[in-house]
Amino acid sequence: MGYTGPMRTPGAFALLAAAVALPLLAFTGVAVGMLDRERQAVAERGLRETAGAALGTAEAELDWHLATLESLATTPGLGQGNPAFVEAHVRHILDRRAEWCAVTAYGPDGTPLLTVPGRAGGGGGVEPASPPPQVLAGQVHVAGVESPSACKGGHGIRLFVPVERDGEVRRVLGATISPAALNQALGRVRVPEGWLVSVLDSNRVIAGRTVSPEQFVGRPATPSLAAEIEKSTDHFFFALNQEGERVYTAIRTDPASGWTVAVGAPARVVEVPLRRLRLTLVGGGAAALALAVLLALGIGQALARRREAEAKLAVLDAVSASERRLRLALEAGQLMLWDADLVTDAVTCDPTFKVLFGFPPDAKGLRGEDFTGRVHPDDQTRVRAEVVAGIEGRAPFVTEFRVCRPDGTVRWVSAAAIVERDAAGKPLRMVGVDQDITGRKAAEARNNLLTREVDHRAKNVLAVVQALVRVITADSPEAFAKAVEARVSALSRAHTLLARNRWEGADLRDLLAEELSPYGEFGGPDGRLRAEGPPVEVGPDATQAVGMVFHELATNAAKYGALSAKEGRLLVRWGVEADGSLVIDWVESGGPPVAKPTRSGFGSLLLQANVKNQLGGSLELDWAQTGLTCRLRIPAEHVQPKAQVGLAPAV
Repeated sequence: MGYTGPMRTPGAFALLAAAVALPLLAFTGVAVGMLDRERQAVAERGLRETAGAALGTAEAELDWHLATLESLATTPGLGQGNPAFVEAHVRHILDRRAEWCAVTAYGPDGTPLLTVPGRAGGGGGVEPASPPPQVLAGQVHVAGVESPSACKGGHGIRLFVPVERDGEVRRVLGATISPAALNQALGRVRVPEGWLVSVLDSNRVIAGRTVSPEQFVGRPATPSLAAEIEKSTDHFFFALNQEGERVYTAIRTDPASGWTVAVGAPARVVEVPLRRLRLTLVGGGAAALALAVLLALGIGQALARRREAEAKLAVLDAVSASERRLRLALEAGQLMLWDADLVTDAVTCDPTFKVLFGFPPDAKGLRGEDFTGRVHPDDQTRVRAEVVAGIEGRAPFVTEFRVCRPDGTVRWVSAAAIVERDAAGKPLRMVGVDQDITGRKAAEARNNLLTREVDHRAKNVLAVVQALVRVITADSPEAFAKAVEARVSALSRAHTLLARNRWEGADLRDLLAEELSPYGEFGGPDGRLRAEGPPVEVGPDATQAVGMVFHELATNAAKYGALSAKEGRLLVRWGVEADGSLVIDWVESGGPPVAKPTRSGFGSLLLQANVKNQLGGSLELDWAQTGLTCRLRIPAEHVQPKAQVGLAPAV
């Protein structure tokens, strides 16, 4: 006989409670697994991007030090073996490089000839390492971490540059820099809290580190990390760091130099929040199941109805928690969610999505056409075609485009979406996420501009050197080589300043100091050299030309003018006129009497070529008996004033 009344046995209520709670637990497990995979994917992308940025920063820092050492290697007279001259010039450079521990000059066979300690040096007592064979063969080389070294703390990074004259290596310059220089450079890389960045040289020895560098610089990489580096130049994996912690790790290796950056995020940083959420959900669900069974065993049908209501509330709470987690994940990835009804064209979206397209965050009744209408006119046709292709299922909707906002600003947007269809395949909704990638596009544009600028500068230097070789005349090959070498050195010093300033120009005072460094220091105790003028930057197109003008004037002063006599004095002053042009006065005094030359030599021709032809400026020379006075006028398009300044003082 059948029974249609309420179930009253405790076992039946227990089975009913389990039937309701177990699917909820399974759904929770699937959701947690999806979030776990998403968190790992986000962490992997962040680690790979950070590794690339850190490797670029570390190599830029080493290139800057190499450029300084190469500039020192071009100093006239370095290859003639004058120890006093070499030491004086090296000390002049070390006084400006706080991170340099020592500079060593070697003979062509690698024998140390002279070591000059720097401010970061450890006090001596360490035999300088011999340059490797490739340096003696004429190659620039970064040897990596050296222990012990001339640096405080025992560890240093060794750089070598050959000094070539007439196609032969006459000397080798070696510089030992403190690993603190790399650590400071890494400090400029944006790294999330708890992440660790390490730089390893080609021998897999730690050269820099963002956390506790004093404990780890100089240590070799762990065997597991070294093995991963050998597998690929760019990949992601799980590893144990030197403290024995499990970390999410990404590495990036420069195939040319062999240097590697490893970025790690400890599992406790990435996994702990999700583990707590997982334990809370699973533990809460298990507790709810146990409570349901216990209550079902002790009460009747009325409590079973109440349990059913509580189960419905639990489902609603789980959905609400899932929505909160989704919102947090979207905010962490700077993603904006939108949902378009393909039947009514109504759009439901985040307030930040509305602001991205130039609408108020509380705007109501927006439709798909409202947003599509804000797409840049040059991108409209393409984006509309991609939307249609996505709705028809011919291609996934993944694209990038520009948005024109009412205030005139333009933003770059990355968009991706999927289409929801009914059982018959008819499209119902289009759900997607957008991301503001304006910053990334700007960075790409800057990198492309810098690449073009470097290419332009290299071609320009080669063209100038070619012109010098063609027009310089001399009585002997030695005199010809000396004339070419001096002017190429001037170009090299200007080139180094451009590289240091990311090819955006050079400070006029720094450019003047570099070209006159062989003759003394501005503001020195002897008062021979003085410079007066406001902060002004010379544009990248004019830096090398202005440097060559200073070099020619200084060379003439050292041979025939104020710098050829002990009592001679040189004053260089400048200012920016109302039309933006730069006026520079070169005033010599106290030297031997001068007279206007009867013919124009190569130096005069080079001055005219640089000032008038290349810069489009003017040059005025006054050969007064008391000393040469020269006034240069450079057009405003080559000048970048750093502050509002007045006119140049009269000579």
